[in-house]
Amino acid sequence: MKRNSAFTLLEISIAIVVIALAYGAFQVSKKMFSNAESLVALNQADNNWEGTSGSVIEETTEYDPNLTHYYPFSATDTYTDLVSGYNLTLVNNGYAISQSNFTDDSGRSRESISFQNAGVTSADSSNSFLNASNHVSSFLSPEVSISFWVYYDYDLPGQHTNSYLLHIRDTSKSSGDGRFVINMSRNASQNYSLLKITAAGDWSGTPRFQMSTPSSMDMGDGDWHHVVILYSETIKKTYIDNQLINMTILRGSESSSVTLDDELSDADVVVFGVSAAQGTSTNLQAGARLRLSEFRFYDDLLTEQEIADLYNEVSEE
Repeated sequence: MKRNSAFTLLEISIAIVVIALAYGAFQVSKKMFSNAESLVALNQADNNWEGTSGSVIEETTEYDPNLTHYYPFSATDTYTDLVSGYNLTLVNNGYAISQSNFTDDSGRSRESISFQNAGVTSADSSNSFLNASNHVSSFLSPEVSISFWVYYDYDLPGQHTNSYLLHIRDTSKSSGDGRFVINMSRNASQNYSLLKITAAGDWSGTPRFQMSTPSSMDMGDGDWHHVVILYSETIKKTYIDNQLINMTILRGSESSSVTLDDELSDADVVVFGVSAAQGTSTNLQAGARLRLSEFRFYDDLLTEQEIADLYNEVSEE
C-alpha cells in the first residue's frame, strides 16, 4: 500500500509539472498573438488598409516631385490642378467648356475638354478659353517637360488658322515677342496639320527658336495623339505616341540658348485654348479647334522610360 501511495504521489507531481508547463506555454503563445495583433494594427495604420477586406480607408496620392502642374480635364476636375492647387479660370462669353470621352491607344477610356461648343457656327467670341495667369512663374523653368493628349478638330468653324494649346506671353513686349507657344494649324493647300513649338524673345516678332512636326505626319488625321515636349537650353525634343519625332527645325537649333525662365522672366499671361494671341492680354480670342486631356507640366526633363509610362498609363504614385 505504501508503494502504491508513493507511485500515486509521483504521478500527481508529474501531472502538476505538465500542467504548469502547458500553462506557461499558453501564456507565451497568448503574448505572441497579442503582439502580432499589435503589429497588424500598426501596419494597417501605416498603410491605410482594413485587415478584414483589404479596402483602402484613406489614400494620399504622391506625384512625381518634379510635376508642377497636372490638369486631368475630367468631368469632376475640369479646371483643377491636382498638384499645385492653382486652378484654371474659365474665360467665356456665356458658354462653358464642353466635355467628351475618348479611348486612347491602350484601350483606356479618358475624359477630355473641347474649346469649341456645339452649335457655334462661326464667331470665336462664342467660345471659351482657360486662364492660368495668376501663377505664371510656376511655368517658368530652365528645363521643362510637357505631356498631354490632343485631338485637332481642324474642320471646325473659326476665324483663325492657329489653335494655341498653351500660350505663355509677356504682353509688355511688341506683338510676336516674349512668348512660348504650342499650337496646331492646318496647311489647307497641302492638306495636312502641324504641331508647332515656338519661342521668341525681344526679336521684333521673329522667333529665336521654332520647330514643327514634318509634313509627312498629319496631326489632323482624326485620331488622338499623346505628345511629350522636352525643352531646355540644349535639348528640344518631341515625342508623339511614344516615338521620338524628327522635328523640322524652322529657326534656331536644338542647342539654341532659349529657355522659358530666360525669355519669359516677365511673362504675365498663361492661357489654354485660344485661337488668336497677339497684342495685350485683352486681345486673346477663344475658339481653338482642340480637344485636350491629361495635361502635365514638369520642371525637369523626362526620361524615355517615363515618357513610355505616361503613354501606357503607368501610375506615377
